[in-house]
Amino acid sequence: MTTSTPTKPTPTAKGDQPEAQEITTQPAPAGQLAVIFTPELGEACLQSCRGGSLSWAFGPLSNPTTLRINPGLNAPVSRELWEKAKEQADTQVLMGRNLIQEIELADGATTPDGQLSIAAVSIPVAIRMIMSCRDTEQLERWLVKEDRQQLRKELGERIQGIKEGKP
Repeated sequence: MTTSTPTKPTPTAKGDQPEAQEITTQPAPAGQLAVIFTPELGEACLQSCRGGSLSWAFGPLSNPTTLRINPGLNAPVSRELWEKAKEQADTQVLMGRNLIQEIELADGATTPDGQLSIAAVSIPVAIRMIMSCRDTEQLERWLVKEDRQQLRKELGERIQGIKEGKP
């Protein structure tokens, strides 16, 4: 995954309209986290997460930094923002109910182009990532590159399950 750093707009020669923002990308730092959010597992999930994503905002109201967690696998997640989110009471309740889990991403869990990879993670962690992923295109990319038979089987079953409408 890459991070984007917008630059401030600069006025044009006429001074009437700022130029478009330039976006530069940098490789995401190693040691980030993946967060799995499974609201469908909770009988009495908090009203704020029922069927949708969770959001946390940190910093000044005029320019907050936001962390959004969607159902399924979210990776990579900023360690700094996630540590702040874990301090919130709602997050602690959801983690206590195993509706939110965190996975430490090993070095090599993202490719140079920023794509998430299961090649560098252990089989148990890879299975958790596969079972929580809801993106068939991502699963198919992993299937093409994966050599471990057990994971190829898990990937095939997960893709089929999603196509059949299983969460």
